[in-house]
Amino acid sequence: MLPGIIPVFMSLGTPPIGTPANLGSNVNSAGSTTVAFTSGSNIAAGDLVVVVVIAQGASNYASGVSDGTNTYTAAVQVLNAANVTCEIWYKTNAAAVTTPTITATFPVSKTYRIIGAARVTGANGGLDKTASSTTGGSISSGTLTIAKEAVFGAGCGNTANTYSESASFTNVWSYSNPNPASGQGYDVVSSTGSVTYNPTGCSFTTALATFKNG
Repeated sequence: MLPGIIPVFMSLGTPPIGTPANLGSNVNSAGSTTVAFTSGSNIAAGDLVVVVVIAQGASNYASGVSDGTNTYTAAVQVLNAANVTCEIWYKTNAAAVTTPTITATFPVSKTYRIIGAARVTGANGGLDKTASSTTGGSISSGTLTIAKEAVFGAGCGNTANTYSESASFTNVWSYSNPNPASGQGYDVVSSTGSVTYNPTGCSFTTALATFKNG
């Protein structure tokens, strides 16, 4: 270093939240204790992966979600009076997995079982807010902790309904008649204002989870 030269170190800061990408989904109506899909895309090291699990049957939630490398944590789980469950599971700072098979396991056999997932970069700051409803319809996050968060919503309705994504959300995947109306959507926000998730067709259950930039 030359005399009199003072080094300047610049911080690049926290990378922004990227655009969530669909990893895939699957619906199955044959009774089983598992539901799975194999993605045509890869999980990259450091991704946040958000998995939605929906089922109807005995009043039990999924007992676990795994892609064979990463083990997932339940963010929010909701069960309605008709024994329809809607759950959001997640893995922060995921290990890389090539074309993963993501599997949800139940403690007892379920009839309709649906699973789907998305991956996103820059949202490893941790789980922030959750919300849910046992009658479907509109739910809100409340005031967010920080201005930059990735918000994921999921919902389920009956087989006569058509799923339409909530305003301001982008759909990841969805099913409609003759399958149960169901889907997963996201919104990447830049303020701490409360976020409302209100998809059309989800008359059974809705759930929401937000993840901080990081």
